Amino acid sequence: MRKDWGEAVNRLAAEIYRPELCFRSVVLMLSLSALGMSFVLNVGPDGKVYFPFSQLPLPESCFSRRILGVDCPGCGMSRAFISISEGNFTAARNFNSASFAMYLFVVIQVPWQGLQICQTLKSGRPIETWWTLVPAIGMVVWLSWCFVTRN
Repeated sequence: MRKDWGEAVNRLAAEIYRPELCFRSVVLMLSLSALGMSFVLNVGPDGKVYFPFSQLPLPESCFSRRILGVDCPGCGMSRAFISISEGNFTAARNFNSASFAMYLFVVIQVPWQGLQICQTLKSGRPIETWWTLVPAIGMVVWLSWCFVTRN
């Protein structure tokens, strides 16, 4: 009887955390994609992003810049990620000064989300802690500050 109760609780927890599992899987895949593409893509001398061995630049991805003609706090982040992956830190700083912290934040997401997914599959619930919100809030504040102080 007690074993059945424990299994029922685990099944219920797995159903409750299924959306969180999907969310964490998406965050993991996006983080891996961003890092992977930063190693594959190139920044041309004109400041546009290119696939290797391609003459055609990728289209502008910032809706704010494309539609409104105004830079957003994340403008230059793709080019900065590519520059960081190539080891060109000066160019990364010129593209977006918050790129180093954001790059580190994305790198940290890979093991953290993987751990959370494994923990959820193993025990039916993720590691619950409040301190994981601190880096996310810090990134929002830093991006905003860099945007406001941008020359």
